[in-house]
Amino acid sequence: MRRTRIAAALLLAVVASACADLLPTTSRPASGLIVNSGSCTATLSSLLAQADTVFGAGAPNVNSVVGKINNLDHHLNNNNPAEAKNRAFETVAFVLQKERENDLAGTAEEIARFVNAIYCYAGLDITISDPANSWLIYPSDSAQIIYGLNNTAGISFPAFPVVEPSMVTIEEYNGTLNTVLDQYPGFIYIRLQNELSSALTGNVTISVCATGVPESVDLSDLRLGHGIRDTGFVVTPLPTAADPVEPTLTCDAPAPSFAARIIDRVASVLSPRSAQASAAMVRRFGGGVSGTANEFSPFAPVDAALSFGGGVSGTANEFLRAPSLLLEEGASEVMSSVEPCSTTSVGADVPTECLPVVTIQTRTVGTKLEGVPVDWYVPATSGGTIATRGGIDSQISCGSFGRTASSLTTDKGNAGVCWNVSTVGTYTVIAKARIGGDAPEGVRFVNGSTGADSVIFTVTVTPVTISIVAGNNQTAAAGTTLPISPTVRVLDANGQPAANVLIDWTALGNSDASVTPTMTRTNASGEAWTNWTIGAGYNELRAMVRNASDSTAVYFTASGSSGTVAINSCPLGGGRDPINDPSRPFGFWVPGPANGITMREVDLYFGASGKANAPTTYQIALITRRGGGFLGPVVDTTIVPVELRGNASENKRATFRLRNPIVGRSGNASSAANAVAMRLVVISNPDGATLNFNTGPCPLGNCKPARECMATEVNLQTVTSSKLLGDVYRRSVGIQIRGN
Repeated sequence: MRRTRIAAALLLAVVASACADLLPTTSRPASGLIVNSGSCTATLSSLLAQADTVFGAGAPNVNSVVGKINNLDHHLNNNNPAEAKNRAFETVAFVLQKERENDLAGTAEEIARFVNAIYCYAGLDITISDPANSWLIYPSDSAQIIYGLNNTAGISFPAFPVVEPSMVTIEEYNGTLNTVLDQYPGFIYIRLQNELSSALTGNVTISVCATGVPESVDLSDLRLGHGIRDTGFVVTPLPTAADPVEPTLTCDAPAPSFAARIIDRVASVLSPRSAQASAAMVRRFGGGVSGTANEFSPFAPVDAALSFGGGVSGTANEFLRAPSLLLEEGASEVMSSVEPCSTTSVGADVPTECLPVVTIQTRTVGTKLEGVPVDWYVPATSGGTIATRGGIDSQISCGSFGRTASSLTTDKGNAGVCWNVSTVGTYTVIAKARIGGDAPEGVRFVNGSTGADSVIFTVTVTPVTISIVAGNNQTAAAGTTLPISPTVRVLDANGQPAANVLIDWTALGNSDASVTPTMTRTNASGEAWTNWTIGAGYNELRAMVRNASDSTAVYFTASGSSGTVAINSCPLGGGRDPINDPSRPFGFWVPGPANGITMREVDLYFGASGKANAPTTYQIALITRRGGGFLGPVVDTTIVPVELRGNASENKRATFRLRNPIVGRSGNASSAANAVAMRLVVISNPDGATLNFNTGPCPLGNCKPARECMATEVNLQTVTSSKLLGDVYRRSVGIQIRGN
């Protein structure tokens, strides 16, 4: 049997009462007038007259039914209403049996009026409208199947189905079910009527024929929808081995008049466009659609498979630049404008129009489902993070980022997440929907492209290249912003300008330099720039693509003039000593500036023993003391960010501009009282590397450097209160000191 789930819009109907249509009379010979709760009237004479009409005057069976009616009347006259009701059921059973044997002369309408009059005369509020689709069932019945509406609907009852004699009727239903799921012709209304309004004793299995099903819908996806108490809705459970067997229906093309009624009914609930499509497809029929229930009301085939896809079209494994091309309710097909967003350049955010979005809707009418929970997760094999996304169709806001997120579909059937990706590689996010909101129990979610119950989004982050366009090797006054903005150009893997790429700018090598802003995005030409304010002496600026490899960076240099001149200068040498090796602590001292000279700037040269060619930024502090050698008071601490590549012989220059310049004074410049003692301290060391400084031209021990080179390296372990400048370790340090 074919089953599934669907979405469109169809619900209730009005089932007419028949008692009010009974032939009215004003008198009753012998037995008087019987009134049933004020809703109908009947007399013995009218019943006998109807018997002649239904069975035919003089027909063999007319005497039998007249006898049954007189017996019913006898019990009423003897004040025995219970037995009168039993006789009424017996009489109705006889009438319906003869109707099925085609042994009655009356029309279907006359037979129904006769049956309703019998019930009314006995005081039973039970009516039928079509004797061919009406059955009496009893508490003692064995398991049975009844078929109605030309064998296009059936009910399979278990043994002992009711607790009192009950009337079961099957009617065509002119309403729709209270659900957004797509519904197809096959609408029926089943009623159970008895004296005490008692219910069925257990589940029955109901089957109906589905018609007008589009070729795009798999008939196995159809399920039986149930309008609970007319205003609710459930997708009925599929029959199991414990339930009554499924009825075997004849789901052939209906008679033209019935087909016309189907078209009219579909047209009344769908938009004109959908109605035309349904009319064109009305010749397609499915098999019986079955489900189990323990109460009766409206039933109809529904498509319990919901379209669950990325963007609009359900395309998997790619982004859609038009993820939310929404259609008005009633559209009979999903239309989309698809442009892949399957790649993005490293450093670029996933574009807003490419963020993962799913749309949940019915497959034929395209009704959007609201409030359906969607769970998102990043699989273990992928990097990246996601966050609950607000503002699918307006301003986007993102929640906390992690490996999982949850969202609910909007009134347009959409749900999405924010997505962070980083380095070069392929990233994946998976979405799965759950029951909730407009999606009732029993439906399933189908990705139209893959048939799976999930949607997979992937994006590949591709490498880029970066180059300097303008602003390198400038000279300007210290403390000013360079006249030519440092500018870079970024190209994608195909050599085309990469837009929206994040560029991080970092001022290096100088304690006074700054850059604003520190992050910019490339424009449509792939270019980005910033403003660089330089300090005195050497300046370096790094431009690096966000999240890119270390090789995706370029460096600008600039020189800041401050009116200073060199007052102490030692050239670079081949020796290097550690800054942050506790077992080998080094410092150095230089003669204090002469009277009338102020020491303002110090250049030093650094390297690192670590990961070769892996640029890392370290914060290095220069601590300056005076008036007591290495034990004297601190007069200045200046910190410079220095980027080193893990090459011990790199000799990267850095300029420390003293916040508190050292003013010259008279006396012995090399005495402990006047000498300037300096020590380097690593403030930030991200990779734990051993940093070093260049020791200038002299080897260990005594050496006579050039006259302008006046710097002495000291092992700080030799410093004591009696040796404030310690013992000489080396007669030089790679240094330049400037002042004025």
